[in-house]
Amino acid sequence: MQRLCEKNGNQDKSYRQTNYNFFQTGSKILPYSQQDMINLEISILNWLTRLNIFSSYSHPVLCFEELSPLMSKGILLCDLVHHVFNKKINSV
Repeated sequence: MQRLCEKNGNQDKSYRQTNYNFFQTGSKILPYSQQDMINLEISILNWLTRLNIFSSYSHPVLCFEELSPLMSKGILLCDLVHHVFNKKINSV
């Protein structure tokens, strides 16, 4: 199951291009190609979807870039801990 964000019917590549440029020019070069990164993003989204992590969200998470605010605010971590350990974390 491949999930992509779309803008006006076209896949939005600006997010990916910006991030891949960072991976290539940052202080460390990750050992992943652009296709490897896309495959990793798809794999993570599919794993989280199979875990039913997004079931309580107000809208479906359709692409990896939608995870960014959930990760930066700690929401995704709290949801994963709740799912794995069955312990509710109220805030981070």
